[in-house]
Amino acid sequence: MMIAVADLLQALFETTVATTAATLLVLALRRRLRSTFGTTVAYAAWALVPVAAIGVLLPAATTPMSVPIAQAVVAVQTAMPIASVAAAVDWSLWLGFAWMTGALVVALWFARQQRRFRSGLGPLQRRADGLQQAQVVDGLPAAMGLWKPAIVLPADFDARYSSEQRTLMVAHERIHIARGDLHANALTAAMRCVFWFNPLLHLAARHFRHDQELACDLRVIRRHPHARRAYGEAMFKTQLAMHPLPLGCHWRAGDNRSHPLKERIAMLKQPVPSLSRWIGGAVLVGVLGLGVGFAAWSAQPARAVVSHDLPPPPPPAPPEPPLPPAPPAPVLPAPPASVPPAPPPVPPIPPVAPVAPAPPPALPAPLHPKDA
Repeated sequence: MMIAVADLLQALFETTVATTAATLLVLALRRRLRSTFGTTVAYAAWALVPVAAIGVLLPAATTPMSVPIAQAVVAVQTAMPIASVAAAVDWSLWLGFAWMTGALVVALWFARQQRRFRSGLGPLQRRADGLQQAQVVDGLPAAMGLWKPAIVLPADFDARYSSEQRTLMVAHERIHIARGDLHANALTAAMRCVFWFNPLLHLAARHFRHDQELACDLRVIRRHPHARRAYGEAMFKTQLAMHPLPLGCHWRAGDNRSHPLKERIAMLKQPVPSLSRWIGGAVLVGVLGLGVGFAAWSAQPARAVVSHDLPPPPPPAPPEPPLPPAPPAPVLPAPPASVPPAPPPVPPIPPVAPVAPAPPPALPAPLHPKDA
């Protein structure tokens, strides 16, 4: 169980990173895709988000590992200190419990919203045309139900809309059902429950529902090209609901920054994209989906798998024998000492001439008596 919780948290972290990156990509491209290829292509681009999550959950690439190496890895993991392992397991359990609690709270919140909207409709009455009619008008017409989808009309449907407008409003809801928008909204609600801690996903859900309505409006105009004015007037007559409908398609009031129908009415004035533009946009979204899915899958680390088919690693090479001692170097005889050359002969000293003896000093003259 401990390992299962840790693996669950690891998968949750990886899918969070992948879906966040895909959501940022769609938010950056949706307006450009809408203006270039049409609202249908912009709505289809939201498929990149679940594709990224699926890419992460696919089995990662495997790397074969022989049995001795696997045994060594297990031995290293077993040798980890028990205290550190227990602390890591304790944190994993607490994080897993917190995630499950948050997911359950968000799921109950969506269930409460669904029940509140459904109970606010009052008893439904089946009409002769097979549609359901409620006792209220806010947020209707609406498409509800995953297993048995039904179209619920407002109480004053026949009195509020003209015959042409009633056809257009019913066609709008039928397109939601035929295109699988109800199941797409259920998937969006499920992802918001799983990634309840990611505020970007909750913000993106509002843009996703808006692109969904724009794509449905375009499909209605494509089928009824001469009913743009009647369809726009029918939109203005619709009473918007203040309460959300997580598992359904209804007419909900937007935030306070702009009227939710402003952009939808403006879209009615634009020409319908040609078939070639639609095909080009579909190909582009398909390429982006393949790229996002492959990037999410390849970003996973390779998973080691024990393979018994691999040959065992070769035994270690035997130690090399010691080298024999090197023979002593031969002692060469010392070269004979060189005899210094004899000094040059000293030339003979010439004989010195005899020196004559100095004459004796002269004696003083005897004093004369007269001089005494």
